[in-house]
Amino acid sequence: MVQQFSFRILGPLIAHGTGGQIKLSGDRQRILLTMLLIDANRIIEADRLLRAIWDDAPPATARSQLRICVSSLRRQFTEGGVAATIETHKSGYEIKVAESEVDLHAFLSLVARARAAADAGPSEETVRAFQHALGLWRGPIGAGLDSALLETVALKFHEDRYAALEDRFELELQLGRHRRILGELTHHVAENPFRETLAAQLMIALFRSGRTAEALSLYRQTRRRFSDELGIEPGERLRTIEQRILGGEVDCDLSSRPVGGAGPGHGAGQRPEGGPARQPHGAGAPAAQDRIASLEAEIAVLREAYTRLADGTGGRRPLPFAASGRHALVPAPWRPVRLSPSVEGEGAGHLPRLRGVGPGARPQQTPDQRRTRVTRGSSGPGRKERTMAEQPQAPAASRETLDRLITQVRGEVFTPGDAEYEAELSGFNLIARHRPDVVVQAVTEADVQAAVRFAAALDLPVGVQATGHGIAAPADGGVLISTRRMNAVRVDARNRTARVEAGARWHQVIAAAAKHGLAPLNGSSHLVGVVGYTLGGGLGPLGRQYGYAADHVVRIRLVTADGALRDVTAERHGDLFWGLRGGKGSLGVVTAMEFGLMPVSRLYGGGIYFPGDLSGPLLRTWRRWTADVPEAMTSSVALLRLPDLPAIPAFLRDRLVAHLRVAYTGSDAEGEKLLRPLRAVGPALLDAVGPMPYTAVADIHRDPTEPLPYHERNMVLRELDESAVAGLLALAGPDSEGNDLVVELRHLGGALSRPAAVPNAVGSRDGAFTLSTLSSPGSPDLVLRGMAPWGTGLRYLNFLAGPDTADAARECFPEATRARLAALKSAYDPRDMFRLGHAIRRDG
Repeated sequence: MVQQFSFRILGPLIAHGTGGQIKLSGDRQRILLTMLLIDANRIIEADRLLRAIWDDAPPATARSQLRICVSSLRRQFTEGGVAATIETHKSGYEIKVAESEVDLHAFLSLVARARAAADAGPSEETVRAFQHALGLWRGPIGAGLDSALLETVALKFHEDRYAALEDRFELELQLGRHRRILGELTHHVAENPFRETLAAQLMIALFRSGRTAEALSLYRQTRRRFSDELGIEPGERLRTIEQRILGGEVDCDLSSRPVGGAGPGHGAGQRPEGGPARQPHGAGAPAAQDRIASLEAEIAVLREAYTRLADGTGGRRPLPFAASGRHALVPAPWRPVRLSPSVEGEGAGHLPRLRGVGPGARPQQTPDQRRTRVTRGSSGPGRKERTMAEQPQAPAASRETLDRLITQVRGEVFTPGDAEYEAELSGFNLIARHRPDVVVQAVTEADVQAAVRFAAALDLPVGVQATGHGIAAPADGGVLISTRRMNAVRVDARNRTARVEAGARWHQVIAAAAKHGLAPLNGSSHLVGVVGYTLGGGLGPLGRQYGYAADHVVRIRLVTADGALRDVTAERHGDLFWGLRGGKGSLGVVTAMEFGLMPVSRLYGGGIYFPGDLSGPLLRTWRRWTADVPEAMTSSVALLRLPDLPAIPAFLRDRLVAHLRVAYTGSDAEGEKLLRPLRAVGPALLDAVGPMPYTAVADIHRDPTEPLPYHERNMVLRELDESAVAGLLALAGPDSEGNDLVVELRHLGGALSRPAAVPNAVGSRDGAFTLSTLSSPGSPDLVLRGMAPWGTGLRYLNFLAGPDTADAARECFPEATRARLAALKSAYDPRDMFRLGHAIRRDG
């Protein structure tokens, strides 16, 4: 039986008691409980709690409301059997709870023990200990909560997470696993370009892998970034590594730092054995790992002061920081969405310009300078530059052609040989790797247009990547447009819509919409890109009640093969509007999208894990149960065979586990009643179904959050009768020889089976279930082949990934839909530029 924490705050807040998950009543209560748990068993002053809940403007009744929140929590703890109490003191409140019952403090203790073990030398066991600790993180502390003080307090622990990650990488380097961690390091350096330790570790890994030129190029680009954006030189560690590489000291010790040798909590005041050091958390700048973090904290203060002046009121206004400031140490996918009271959105475009500090600040250049300089690095403040002579040439582009592209875009342009080339190509699914001639780091719609026109002039194919979850065949040559920095999100609460840019991820929209009691039709993973998911249909936890995400799109901004920017709606370019919604990305590059939001703020949902020997009874009971459940209930069952890795909970490792996932938008009482037949199947390993805020929706499926390689394949089932269940159990059940990591059945029907109000290209509406598999690289497709007799002959476009699915798009649509999409392809992309990925072919 896995340990069930009473409190989980490393991600959306969840509280458990003997009776299951506790329903928390609102954001105030969540902020209060999170603040208490961060400093568990210590008195927190009431004034500090008031500031966390109401910032600097508490109402006259604030103290009374605080007492009510505390009383409500006490009552819920008692009724739910929670192993914690909240005590009242003269100056404030204190939560009494065993630190082993709070995942944050368990993380800190595990890291402290792992560092102590590392003192004896690197070992596989110590690496696993770090992986186990890091695996407790599900997202940012305070996810979905709007509290500036909580955000600042939590930042210290996000820094602790990254320090632990660096310690893990250091051990892996000492064990000679430089090739194994190259992909992860490249990803994290791209997301955190100012972390010197990560850059040093990547330099070492590249050097030891025989990629000396890339290691030296990474140093040069890091140095330029530090100089241009922060006005300082890199630290001695990076300079020393560069000099040793230049000196050809192949066998020298290039350790980037000792494990635990830097970062907060690693020095004086740390407990040597028993657990984490307890440090007071001030309201000012967070503790910093090194000079860079200190400078970033100062920049955050300057920006805040400038914003108050710009406001004209002297009051606080939240800022959507990106590459620097108080979110700089938080991994980019977990940066909270901070929305301005006047314009709700995230992204550099909404930050007031402050010369030398604000996004995009750079000196004016003459036309001659622009022609002879190449922008490098990030698109944030202070652009990295180097002369054209230093720029590696794209095989298909002349120097003049590439130079012209560079002067036309605000983002960066990379070609093979640049250190940033690899970083910009890093995606979530590592099953394949793009190798384009040119990578364009788009930050505006005009950048996308310039990239498409550049490709058209050279007759090159064009691909697009935001997060890299659904990679098909890798791009071998051509132009890849990276949209991850086009990530603005705006919510229009009055019209219940959201507008997102091409690189936005679902966690941003979920957090922004939740503030208004709304929810998007996101998928099971909150880290997936919004646009690619929606263009492929969009099948998520609210699907049976509200349909596919594509059904609710109202406007699309599209760059077509001629480089034109089109505003696509049902009334304008109606043929494109039909084909884009469900046909994926074969008709152009989507730069922005607007879609409807649903009036959902909470769920009765989660997962129940059963031992593998109950797979048969569960699947048979679930099959009958799905026949008459209401449309407000969306569910799936997954058969899990996960490897024996520390990041995976012990009760799931190296065994078959059946995972029931449910999301119900009705009342908690009705949800509990609906689930009784499934709970009666047998004793569960873990029952984590209960009331939850919609901001915790990712906890239903618990999809992976770190990059990994996998095949994803699927089919649509016309039915799931007893013989189909028997067939699936023979292929993937407890007595089978199946080795797929995940075999999942998702229940369709309801709104998923009805046509959209405005027709679109989404296929498979006549299916009863989807059957999908996630498999390790090189695994054969045995389960789906064996289940072919129960299939409709179609696949679902979004559940395809890996090189063997590159031509599978034709299998995702009925014949008439496929023919209409092919006609659109011929009309809008006659030269087949957009042929990378799961593309529609002009011949159908």
